[in-house]
Amino acid sequence: MAGHQINPNKVKTHRTYAVDELASLLGVHEHTVRNWQKSGLASIDDQRPTLFKGSALKTFIKNKRKSKKQPCSVHEMYCFKCRTPRRPAGDAVDYIPITGTSGNLRGLCLVCETLMHRRISLPNLEALKQVYDIAYPQDAERLSGLSKACLNCDSK
Repeated sequence: MAGHQINPNKVKTHRTYAVDELASLLGVHEHTVRNWQKSGLASIDDQRPTLFKGSALKTFIKNKRKSKKQPCSVHEMYCFKCRTPRRPAGDAVDYIPITGTSGNLRGLCLVCETLMHRRISLPNLEALKQVYDIAYPQDAERLSGLSKACLNCDSK
């Protein structure tokens, strides 16, 4: 199961788990639990059945998840196709307002030309004007903003 998120909150801190219990609890294969053991998950002792403390398992899963994170710097957006933070092509981005105080920056990945997005607040947008060439595309007019009633509307 590629991309399966393991929830560390399913594990009870003060309980011990055998390999098969742990695998069924987290929805992974028993071999996955054994691979975790080889890569640093500490068991209680070297006897059979192999038992793991819940607290050690929670810490292991959280550290494993934290090590995979790739935080973006101020001038980068995350490209989901390349799976890495990158600067947009030509340092050109579009700003799409979402609320009165924030919006999304949209740009193309320099390598794979996939659309990348990043949420940003207005004060941070002002700081990025020195780095990016920011375009403000016009939004399509919404029905609520029309002065005349819609032609296919029954209410008058």
